[in-house]
Amino acid sequence: ITCAVEHFVQHEDYVEISGLILVQKESQKPMILGKQGVMIKRIRQQAQRHMRKYLNKEVQLDLYVRVEKDWRNRSTKLESLGFENE
Repeated sequence: ITCAVEHFVQHEDYVEISGLILVQKESQKPMILGKQGVMIKRIRQQAQRHMRKYLNKEVQLDLYVRVEKDWRNRSTKLESLGFENE
């Protein structure tokens, strides 16, 4: 499981961020979402709180969960997520 920022726009008084949570298996997605979306909501709220402190601005955060099989074994995908290929 990894995360990536897909969209980041700074406005005068707030920041808009779209984040992607990437999982490798379909079975991992329900764990991130939680029952009736409770877990993803907690993740979003906690992340917003931390970013608000760090950026000293209001944060509008949208999170998405996507399944991409075998993403950890594809060097182009790893590089696009910011991982170095050694």
